[in-house]
Amino acid sequence: MFNYSTLVVGYGSSLRRDDVLGLKISSMVASWNLIGVKVLRVHQLTFELAYELSLVEKVILIDAASNLDSQVKLEQILASDTQELFTHGCSPSGLIAISQWLYGKAPEVWLLQINAEDFSLGRGISPKAKQGITAGLKILYSFLTGVLCTR
Repeated sequence: MFNYSTLVVGYGSSLRRDDVLGLKISSMVASWNLIGVKVLRVHQLTFELAYELSLVEKVILIDAASNLDSQVKLEQILASDTQELFTHGCSPSGLIAISQWLYGKAPEVWLLQINAEDFSLGRGISPKAKQGITAGLKILYSFLTGVLCTR
């Protein structure tokens, strides 16, 4: 059927400086060519991604975030209340609920947030975001391969 059990989804805007982090990091993960891992790069989370979620056991979403207490934050996300399903946007927890509702299956979902500070229009990322990329890639590599990165 499918030759992957883990889905990595990086999302954000390439037009808003640090918001590109999810896209940039997911591209780096794709270059690792890990067996069993599929990587998607999207502008935002949409309801259509629920089908992709229904095909895998584990999902890692990657996004830029402001005002984190550390460079990166990795947390498991649970399905939301079904009332959120019919709002304008699609949150990570809403996406899980949609996958469960439509396809009867929801994977284990994790959100990796990278600390960022500049979401203005333009290209280039802030020094804070650059540090977060390095830390985020170490966490992702450990998470996806089971190999602990100590450097």
